[in-house]
Amino acid sequence: MTGDTPLGLHLVVSETPPGGDTTPLTVDASDEYLDEIVETRATSIFHGSGSCAMGSVVDSELRVKGVQNLRIVDASVFPVSIGRHLQAATYALAEQAADIISKDKTIPSRGG
Repeated sequence: MTGDTPLGLHLVVSETPPGGDTTPLTVDASDEYLDEIVETRATSIFHGSGSCAMGSVVDSELRVKGVQNLRIVDASVFPVSIGRHLQAATYALAEQAADIISKDKTIPSRGG
C-alpha cells in the first residue's frame, strides 16, 4: 500500500537520510515489513523537541517545576511536534520568554 501512491513510491526509493539505516527498501516490500522498519529504526533527525514539554516539565512561564530559578527556553518545551523547521518557532518562544522574564517581579533588578 505504501508504494501505491506517488509520494509512497518516492519515500520507498528515495535516498536514506544521514544517520539512517542503509538497508534498501523495494517497492514490493510488504506493509508489515515497512511497519517493522518504522517501529524499530525510526529516529528524529536534527530537530529534537518536546523532551521538557510545557505543562509536564515546565509551567506556562517556562519555569521548571520543582526547581527554583531555572527556566527552559528552547524547542524542548514544545508539547507537540511541529511539522516545520523549529528555528522560527524557537525564535518566537525566545521573544515571548524575554517578555515573561522582564515582567517577572520576583527577579531582582540589576540596574540602579
